[in-house]
Amino acid sequence: MTEFWAVAWVSGVLSGLLVASLGGWAGRCLQRHGVVDEPDQARRLHAQATPRGGGLLVAGALILALCIEMWALGSWTTVWPLGLFVIGATTMGWLEDIRPRPIRYRLLGQFGLALAVAFWLGAIGGVQLGPWLWVNPWLWTALAVVALVWLMNLHNFMDGTDGLAASQGVWSASCYAFLFYGADQHAWAAFAIAVLGGYAGFIVWNRPMARLFLGDAGSLLLGSLVGIFAYQAVSSGAASLVTCLMISAVFVVDATATLVWRVIRGQQWYTAHASHAFQRLIAGGLSHAQVLGIYMMLNLGLILPLLIGVLVWPQHELWFGMGLILVMFFGWWRVQRHTRKMGA
Repeated sequence: MTEFWAVAWVSGVLSGLLVASLGGWAGRCLQRHGVVDEPDQARRLHAQATPRGGGLLVAGALILALCIEMWALGSWTTVWPLGLFVIGATTMGWLEDIRPRPIRYRLLGQFGLALAVAFWLGAIGGVQLGPWLWVNPWLWTALAVVALVWLMNLHNFMDGTDGLAASQGVWSASCYAFLFYGADQHAWAAFAIAVLGGYAGFIVWNRPMARLFLGDAGSLLLGSLVGIFAYQAVSSGAASLVTCLMISAVFVVDATATLVWRVIRGQQWYTAHASHAFQRLIAGGLSHAQVLGIYMMLNLGLILPLLIGVLVWPQHELWFGMGLILVMFFGWWRVQRHTRKMGA
């Protein structure tokens, strides 16, 4: 137990310090090579050219943390596939940062990565939804692969305002570290703490006003990590599907509701737009810092108490989850309606 905490602290603190200390250097390198986001009216909300691709720094810190964990914990069968997973997700994102590709190629790579995760971690035999256990390995595994791909993309979609995706990374990693530790999955818990540290260190450079962006290299990596944490938690019994959905509710509801609304209106869902709730809030006059504060308060003030309720009264988790999704959807709808009435 002492060894786990030593490794967790070292990997988490080292990841954070590495990313925080090298962020300025990484930003200058990216800017020198022209990997920069320019302001536009379609999707980006920043007012000045800002280097993107800072996710490479987070990925490098995570690889170093995995090497430490492999040496200290001896969890070879868990750690080296995670390293390949981090490299694969980051590479796909980096290719998008330097030369965007047609959506069919992006989806092909993402489904390939998701299928590799399913092959490695095995099928999800059944899912507990309240008092009902639904057993169908083929169905749940197929749905999990689709969900993993959607998590990759929605974290990319939601990475549009200063500090939002990075702070969500800290929140999600914190939750999964707690869940994995409680399930005695120490290698996974230590890695989640390293992810927490890496994205916390990145906030130093990505907080309002951001001087460095994650880029697809960082947001796609984040979505992939949240997806693989959820897959491992559900398949191993560390957490239920409802709990995993609650952890990511602020991103899942905003991105999914916006996607469905755009499809209903006949718009191309994969093109640049400014329809997410966080984008509408900024268009309505809020600052990046205020929007970041709203999303953080939703996680800490609404979702955290409900997650604690799930742990105390697991027999009622389905009601907690359904209530949360309804509240989040109602909030999304109110933001959309109010900001459009204002003409934003």
